[in-house]
Order: sequence, then C-alpha cells, then structure tokens
Amino acid sequence: LFFHLAASILLIGFADLAAGSNCGCTPCGPGGVACKGCPEKQKLCQELISQVRNLQVRIRQCVCGEPSWML
Repeated sequence: LFFHLAASILLIGFADLAAGSNCGCTPCGPGGVACKGCPEKQKLCQELISQVRNLQVRIRQCVCGEPSWML
C-alpha cells in the first residue's frame, strides 16, 4: 500500500507541474499519452514502484541496520 501511495503522489505532483505550465505545451502523463521520452503509464508505474521498494530495502539495511534475513 505504501508503494502505491508513494508512486501515486509522485505522479500527481508531476502532473500538476505539467498542467500549470504556460509554455504552450499540451499536458501529458497520467491519464493521457506518455510524455516524449517516457515509458507508457503501466510500465512507468511498475518501474517507480520497483524503485520505491528498492529504496525501502536500502533504508532498512543501511540506515536502520536490519539484517538481510529480516527483509
């Protein structure tokens, strides 16, 4: 649940940045077509969730000192 929530917050934040732009660009990203150079929504979501999970493992191991067998 944490991973999905974190990924959703990131995606919503980036969508807000694109929508508020006055550069004449059309909004892209969540709910629309993928932005130039970005993977499609499903693949991007999977990649971001994977990155968040990997970061959580690194934090638990390197910051909190949890042994590998506890993860």
